[in-house]
Amino acid sequence: MSNDSESRWRVSAASAADAPDTPDIPPPTPLNPWLTMWWAPRRTVRSLMASEERPSWIPVVALAGINSSLLWLLNGSGEALREPASALGFALFQGGLQLVYGVLISPFIIGLIGGWLGADGDAVDIRLAIAWAYLPVAAAVILWLPLFALFGWSALHMNTETPTPAQALALLLYLPLGLAPTYGFALQVGGVAAALQTSLWRALAILLIPAVPAILLMGAFR
Repeated sequence: MSNDSESRWRVSAASAADAPDTPDIPPPTPLNPWLTMWWAPRRTVRSLMASEERPSWIPVVALAGINSSLLWLLNGSGEALREPASALGFALFQGGLQLVYGVLISPFIIGLIGGWLGADGDAVDIRLAIAWAYLPVAAAVILWLPLFALFGWSALHMNTETPTPAQALALLLYLPLGLAPTYGFALQVGGVAAALQTSLWRALAILLIPAVPAILLMGAFR
């Protein structure tokens, strides 16, 4: 009786051979960070971490470095802008120094602090999140084109006491230029949270701790 029941449920070798193969599930398509990083930093960084081919973040950092240098000149004193060549050279040095610290050095510091606070992440993934978080700063560099086209070098030290209509219109472009670093920091919090596999609040605390010496370093060059 037991042999009959076993043979009833046994699958023959021929039937097994005729069974269709299970189709391979294709890997998920990685997100395009140029588009999705703006509103989904955590999901974008997770997608990049899981992808074998990661798009280069070097163009983002390069454009952000140019914008950071121009913002430094915009916020600098009028004395620093009297000699454009030297002022531009020093601004490029300052902007480059800021990005070298932010992209190359701070990921190791953030990873170390994150380990102390119970987070877990690799410096390569942290660098990935930080670099792509510069996207708003990099994209805002395009706003300098109409400013320099209209006012030239004067766009960096515009007279706001008695502005002309063109200057008043140009002032609207300074608003997104000023907000881009803040927006980038918000994306950085989300991206680092994904890279460290931790919460947003813990990622914020981890980022603020090494930000203190960075702010002091930038203040020393003003």
